[in-house]
Amino acid sequence: MSEKTKKQAVTWFEALNEQVEWSDPSLTLNWLANVFGFQLQPNSVSLQRFIASLRMMRLHLGTAHFEKSVELSWLNDELKLCSPRLDAKPTPKSRLPAFRADSATYESGNSESKSDMLIEQLRLTLLLQFAEFIGGTISSGAENSPL
Repeated sequence: MSEKTKKQAVTWFEALNEQVEWSDPSLTLNWLANVFGFQLQPNSVSLQRFIASLRMMRLHLGTAHFEKSVELSWLNDELKLCSPRLDAKPTPKSRLPAFRADSATYESGNSESKSDMLIEQLRLTLLLQFAEFIGGTISSGAENSPL
């Protein structure tokens, strides 16, 4: 891909599809490097929290698909941690969407805390996207629509 070719913004759906292939942490880190345009150095807690959020999305996606009542309090609690924003000047090589979530949870400083902050930003952005999808599914009464 040439430098002039814009990479497609990452989505919650892509993340869930990619997660299936992550048999060890190095594959997760490789995918994150593709998203951000450089290699991250997160702590294990940040990485585990990111993966746990993807698992929760997958679980609730399955629940919605099989027409069961969807429990959304966990998602509401997570979304309280974010501040949505629109970034008019996206970072080169980053695949974060222009409309994304920010978190005040992490202070930047060393490369590990910056990595943790970026993973948290991605985690909350994917949860924000997922909330929009699942909310639309529920409000339209289309819980049994093909996903």
